[in-house]
Amino acid sequence: MSDYLSDEEQVARLQGWWRSNGLMTIIAVVLAIAAVVGWRWYQAQQAQAIAAASDLYTTYSEADDSSRGASLTRLLGEHPNSTYAQFALMDQAKRATTAGNLDEAIKHYQDVLTRKPEDVIADLANVRLARLLQQQDKSDAALAALASVRTSGFRAQVAELKGDILLQQGDRSGAHEAYVAALAASTSGEDRPVLKMKENATSTQVAAVATEPQADAGSVATEVSEEVAQKVVEEISQENSEEASEAITSSDTPSN
Repeated sequence: MSDYLSDEEQVARLQGWWRSNGLMTIIAVVLAIAAVVGWRWYQAQQAQAIAAASDLYTTYSEADDSSRGASLTRLLGEHPNSTYAQFALMDQAKRATTAGNLDEAIKHYQDVLTRKPEDVIADLANVRLARLLQQQDKSDAALAALASVRTSGFRAQVAELKGDILLQQGDRSGAHEAYVAALAASTSGEDRPVLKMKENATSTQVAAVATEPQADAGSVATEVSEEVAQKVVEEISQENSEEASEAITSSDTPSN
C-alpha cells in the first residue's frame, strides 16, 4: 500500500510541475524548433542571394560599353550591399580613372565605402581614393582617407603615399618619417628603389635645412620638388596603379 501511495504522490508532483511549467516548456521547444528552421531558411536565402548577385556580376563583367550601365544599375538595385556590387563600383572607378574622369572615380570609391564593405575592400578603396584626391591637390582629404585604412597589408602603401602628400605640402621632415615607415613596413627582401630614392632625397634635404638655418625655405622646397616630387607624381600613377590592380585581381571571386 505504501508503494502505491508513493506512486500516487509522484504522479501528483509531476502534474503539479506540469501545471506550473508545462506551458513554458512547450514555448521553449517551439522557439528552439523555430530558431533552427529560421536559421536554415536564412542560410538558404543567403545562398540564393549570393548566386543571383554572382550571375548579375558575371553579366556586368561580360557586358559591352552599351549595356554595362544597365547591368550595373540592376546589380546595385537588387543587391546593393553585396560584395559583387562593391567590386562592380571599384571597376567603374578604375575605368573612370583610366578615362581621366577623376571626379566620377572619386564618387564611385565613396559609394563603395557607404555600402559597409569588408575591411580589405574598404582599405583598397580608401588608398585609391587618397591617390585621386592627391592628384586634385586635396591633401587634407587624402590624408583623412589614408587615416581610415586599418589592415596591415596596406601599411607600406599608406606610409609611402602619406610621405608623397606631406612632401607636396612642404613638410620634408614628415615626409621623410613616412618614407622610413614605409620601408620598415615593406615585405622583407622586397626591392623598393623608388621608395628608397624618396627616403634618401628627403633625408638629404632635412639634413641640409638643419645645417643651414638661414637657407631660404621656399628655395629648398622648390629644390625638393624638382628632385623628388615630380618623380613621385610620375611613378605613382604607374607603380601604384599596378599594385592596386593586383590587389583587386586577387579578389576576383568575391563573396556576399
